[in-house]
Amino acid sequence: MKFLFAVTALVIGQSAMAQTFDYSKRWGLGGSFGYNTPIFGNIINEMADGDISWGVHGRYHFNQQDGIELGHSRYELSDINNLVKSTDVLYFRRLNATSRFTPILGAGAGIIEISRYNPGTPKLGLKARAGAEYAINECFSLGLNVDYQHVNKMLFAANLPTRNAHLLSARVGLTYYFGGADKKSEAAPVAPVAAAKVDRDTDGDGVLDSKDKCPSTPKGTTVNAYGCAVEEKATVNIDVKFDSGKSTISSEFNDDLSHLVQFMKEHPKTKIEIQGHTDSSGSKTLNKNLSIARASSVKDYLVKRLGADASRLTSNGYGDEMPVAENNTAEGRQQNRRVVAVITE
Repeated sequence: MKFLFAVTALVIGQSAMAQTFDYSKRWGLGGSFGYNTPIFGNIINEMADGDISWGVHGRYHFNQQDGIELGHSRYELSDINNLVKSTDVLYFRRLNATSRFTPILGAGAGIIEISRYNPGTPKLGLKARAGAEYAINECFSLGLNVDYQHVNKMLFAANLPTRNAHLLSARVGLTYYFGGADKKSEAAPVAPVAAAKVDRDTDGDGVLDSKDKCPSTPKGTTVNAYGCAVEEKATVNIDVKFDSGKSTISSEFNDDLSHLVQFMKEHPKTKIEIQGHTDSSGSKTLNKNLSIARASSVKDYLVKRLGADASRLTSNGYGDEMPVAENNTAEGRQQNRRVVAVITE
């Protein structure tokens, strides 16, 4: 028994090493050795003492958690010089399936034969298991299990009663695993390489699409540095929306406004008008004043928060005069409550 406790300490101590092992679709072959003792329920338990116990087994894991085991065990009983032989099928479950160290529970049934009492006359035997297993590596697993073995109505000699018998066996086992997916030979997945995006000049004006603020300029038109005809006003979209009746800018629009500042740095000769717009809710006067407040708010944000050149910026409000969507829906009104930047020079 001291040996079993030593193995238990080894298993628990080693369990601190975190590593994951996958036994899915794998086969296992192994053996076990330990000590058994009769317990309550039969006269044999009063007559016999426990002794060594050993067994062999084969396993198959359906997945990380569940598996089935076919095993053959022998339980020596001293004093009455007897031997209990068991061949059974056991379903087991790994409670901490992906861990190197996991508790094990199992249950099954099989055939039992007693060497001295009517040998060759098998009896039904039920089995239950509780224990733990530790994965030494990908191929070997060390287990410490306690099996409860039930023998159904064991038939003794004519002068002894027929009763159920019960055995308890603690054993250390070693299982060798094979088969399943060979993870070492699996090639690492190759991430798809995204095709490089080609920056084209769709309208042929000499300005690439990524820089072109007027992407549909007629062929042959003389354009400026940002792809627009000299007399054409280009619009730089600013995705800034406002709550109804409000002119406060949310920080979520900081990136969009930063793009406008970057455009101004790339084209230092441009001048921009910040235009404010509203939906049709409220009076014309209210909407006019609100749109002016929104445009002014964006201009101040650009200058004071993002460092834009104030001398190149103007602001104006157009109320509800220039809608981009219908005002009879909430979505349309939200789109109309906006601010845009128009290149004036």
